[in-house]
Amino acid sequence: MNVSLSDATTDRSILLVDDDPAIVRYLRHGFERRGYRVTSATDGLDAIELLRKQAFDGLVLDLHMSEMDGWSVIQQLKDLPTAPLTVLLSGYIDVPATVAAVRAGVYDVVEKPVTIDDLDRRLRMGWQGTHHAGPAPRNAEPMRDAADCILGETQTIRHIRNQVRSVARFPDLSVLIMGETGTGKELVADAIHKLTNEALPFASFNCAAIPEALFESELFGHEQGAFTGAKGTRVGLLESAGSGSVFLDEVGEMPPALQPKLLRALETRRFRRLGGTRDLPLRARVISATNRVLDQSDSEMRSDLYFRLAGFTIFTQPLRERLADIEPLAVHLLEAFAARYPGVPTRLTQAAAELLRQHDWPGNVRELKLVVEHTAVIAGGGVIEADDLQRAMRQRSSHSPQSGKFPVFNPTEHQSDVRGLRDVERDMIVAAYEGSGHNLSLAARSLGIPRSTLRDKLRKYGCR
Repeated sequence: MNVSLSDATTDRSILLVDDDPAIVRYLRHGFERRGYRVTSATDGLDAIELLRKQAFDGLVLDLHMSEMDGWSVIQQLKDLPTAPLTVLLSGYIDVPATVAAVRAGVYDVVEKPVTIDDLDRRLRMGWQGTHHAGPAPRNAEPMRDAADCILGETQTIRHIRNQVRSVARFPDLSVLIMGETGTGKELVADAIHKLTNEALPFASFNCAAIPEALFESELFGHEQGAFTGAKGTRVGLLESAGSGSVFLDEVGEMPPALQPKLLRALETRRFRRLGGTRDLPLRARVISATNRVLDQSDSEMRSDLYFRLAGFTIFTQPLRERLADIEPLAVHLLEAFAARYPGVPTRLTQAAAELLRQHDWPGNVRELKLVVEHTAVIAGGGVIEADDLQRAMRQRSSHSPQSGKFPVFNPTEHQSDVRGLRDVERDMIVAAYEGSGHNLSLAARSLGIPRSTLRDKLRKYGCR
């Protein structure tokens, strides 16, 4: 977005709060030249009083003041009927303070010294909806962005979209996305990247899919002769991503021996190729994801690396905990499928939608997509009926360990089928668990289900 700053004018009202009179005079003069209606205060107490008496479009607020600091003012913004778009000024920016400010509803954090051009640009971007995650400013037009690809209208999904828009403004901040398999963690990572700078590279790396012997070379790169077979220099993902994003999926499976090297890279923003002798700059944002809790009782993840990866944490909710999103998600998936294959159904009957809501979806949105597309293939007509769903699930039962949990409208008619499917499920789960040497992670991956689901089923069948 290009905004002409030299001759752009506005009728917005802003409140300037700083205990340095010289800064207030400089900012007031610059903003008034651009047509802003400016009110100023030199401490937090006066600012709160003004905010309670008058609604402002914007608030430019110093963090460190003597009477009442900016953080105290921020805490009281949530009590206002209309909160202004807030830009926080600070002489020193640190990651914990930035994360706390964003979570409290601050639009942007700017390190002093500041310029009028920079502040003007940031405020305009917020009012035009480019990244603003807080209350919509007066007269603002709704705009779509990459975060809108995260579908759903439950409070949790709206919160995730807001978090994505907020953290996208801080490209040096690492992000950890936590949630069950199939809950859209990569979709969230992609949205963060696109909002930060879609034109830059997005390098995806599955920590569970790369053999440990190749892990370091894939991520950090290697120099010629670094190991047997290294006939040339290889650029790793951290380097090839440039100033874009590196997505570390299933980061909890990272080999323990390599964790210190990634930790050093994140802390110093520098790294070396395998066999290298000089440091290279780490310019990319690191976004990581995991489908399990990274605690010391159930993980080999170093705690210091975990905290460095989790500069900002986003939790994706399982589908069974947001039932209201199932029908609109299913319709969206149907429409997307029909766009590729015209003639398949694009609607659900209410009975079919209710049947979808009765399932607990251990595979989450990924499983829903498989079920919806399978049903669309076998359904005859423009609408998916409940019978179509039941028929599709019976066809999938021979190779889907979760199929036996799908509800049916006539339990008596299908009683033998359900009992048989449960036996199949038990045999598959026990075989996978024993075949993995009782390794939960390996067994869960081979079955395509979350570790937590596998653990619960093993307990249910008396195997753990």
